[in-house]
Amino acid sequence: MLKNFLHAGFGGFFSQLIVFLSLPFITRLYAPATYATWAIVMATAGILGTIACFRYELAIVTANDENDASSIFWACIVSSLLFGVLILGSYFLIGQQHYFSIEKITFNLFHYFIFVSLVTTFMGVTAALQYWHTRHKSFFYNSIALIVSSFVTVIIQLLWAYKIAPSPYGLLLGSVGGLFIAIVFQCSAIFLTRKIPALNLIIIQRIFICLKQQRLFLLYSTPYALFGVVRDRVTVLVMQMFLPMATVGLYALVYRVMNFPVMLVSNALRPVFFQACSAQGVKAIEPQLNRIMRWLVILAMPCVVIYFYFADDLFRLFFGPQWQGAGYIGKFLIFPVVTFLLVNWMDRIMDVLSQQKLTLMLEVTFSTLSIFGLWLGFFMGLGLPGALLIQCSVLVVYNVAYLMVAYGKAGYDRRKLFNLMPSAFAASILTAFTLEIFKVIF
Repeated sequence: MLKNFLHAGFGGFFSQLIVFLSLPFITRLYAPATYATWAIVMATAGILGTIACFRYELAIVTANDENDASSIFWACIVSSLLFGVLILGSYFLIGQQHYFSIEKITFNLFHYFIFVSLVTTFMGVTAALQYWHTRHKSFFYNSIALIVSSFVTVIIQLLWAYKIAPSPYGLLLGSVGGLFIAIVFQCSAIFLTRKIPALNLIIIQRIFICLKQQRLFLLYSTPYALFGVVRDRVTVLVMQMFLPMATVGLYALVYRVMNFPVMLVSNALRPVFFQACSAQGVKAIEPQLNRIMRWLVILAMPCVVIYFYFADDLFRLFFGPQWQGAGYIGKFLIFPVVTFLLVNWMDRIMDVLSQQKLTLMLEVTFSTLSIFGLWLGFFMGLGLPGALLIQCSVLVVYNVAYLMVAYGKAGYDRRKLFNLMPSAFAASILTAFTLEIFKVIF
């Protein structure tokens, strides 16, 4: 399993590192309002792209044999393509107006639908390819695809700003280009490894049979994923109703920066644990899971303390003076981010345990409360701090509740979770004490 962790983890690490290292250049080229426009368009595409395969891509890993996995794989590809076509076709149903307004931004309607359609389709196809490689333990190729995708995305975004103009089109074209390159690489890897999905009349005929057998992913995982991404992406759409676009851009940046560790850990752990749970059983991996939990807490808490000490200075230093206000916003987000770090990659365990209905109920309840709390905060005139405080409090409670429920359903010892608290406290106090000494000296 260690080898699989390394293969799955290095791609997530280096892809996120590429994006993170590029942000100081991008934020000095693109203004916060421009970044907000990109975030709003990508929020819409992200919501639709998450369910482009109706979560049947997960069934590629759990399918009984290779033929059934192939049938589900091709169903996901077709679903993604049809999803994109329907999105683009809806432009003609809505009417060929010249501009599409989302409160404070104005964006060409046809271009908006093109980008949403492309990102949605590419996200679905990428997910199908990723889980096909996961089924065959080809974590190395998934990692390389992540690295190549991030590199191409950054290059396009930087070149567009330098050579043409720092407009939302540069950011969007970079995102589309990165997804496309990832698809090309993953397809090439399939042919290289000769793990090609079968395609014949029998495979096609079994598509509907396999989809029916794996319908729990449609019934529970799809709305679960939808509400999960809505919880994150709709936040931007709600904020642009009450805040200036520049402030929305600050939030979009800090959310992206602070979720880098979460994405890093998830990219490394989720596919490996999903495969391990399917092959070995959930109970067998309990000792490894507890060790990972302990190390995540020990590594995360010093970062939290350091952030509270230097939040504004860090954003001003790395991203430029116009992004300094993002540091204050991050002080609200850091607590749900840290708790999410511990649970985001564990959702596959609940899938293996066939607890999709329970996870769906939790997701729907807390996602609704999260968005409603954010809107209520603005509606009551509490401003950004009050609205974020309500939303982040709900998210922290959700993450802790999910962790407790997952441990209970898996038959794990919940006392191990409470044993993490002394480690978290000790790491925080030691970091704060060290920082105070440096403040006195320097």
